Amino acid sequence: MLVIQVGCEVSRHLLRIIVGRYLELYRRGPSAEVVSKLLFFTLYGEGEPVLRLPERFTIYLKGPFIPVDRLAERCGIDVVRVGDSYYVKKPGEAAAEGAAALRRMGLGELAETAMKVVEAYGRKSEEELAELALKKLGLEGDVKALAFNVDLDAYLDFRRRLKEILKKTKYTDEVEEFPDLFSNV
Repeated sequence: MLVIQVGCEVSRHLLRIIVGRYLELYRRGPSAEVVSKLLFFTLYGEGEPVLRLPERFTIYLKGPFIPVDRLAERCGIDVVRVGDSYYVKKPGEAAAEGAAALRRMGLGELAETAMKVVEAYGRKSEEELAELALKKLGLEGDVKALAFNVDLDAYLDFRRRLKEILKKTKYTDEVEEFPDLFSNV
């Protein structure tokens, strides 16, 4: 699978869409946890990502997290953090401009996905989003502890390789294979 490392320009527009659309719909700024989960569902919603941002996701007990502050600082994104929430000037315009810019880059589908993700998951609490993200990754119950503080892409690569190994391994039914050994069973 080909994963494209995108630069700051795509990250800037994607973050402006998510924060702008969230502000437009819910009239409050999203927290870093919420922004991280919405970015996760946008990029990893269909399984394996096709785009990778300049900053990487890490899996914590609260689910996948990307350091939004570092991403914004690194890419010069005009999303402002006030307290625990993120804001952008003129949210409706910011979201529309971000979507238009991604469409011009040939990433219209990504822009539409981001908008739909904000609409579908924006009302959920941080806890609900974390639970949904961990469930999406197959990390429920005690298994969560195994993936604590792991790079998301490394985890997905490990999981994909493990599935390939399990598919290649031939299942053997010992009773059918060696009937004389199990004739008294």
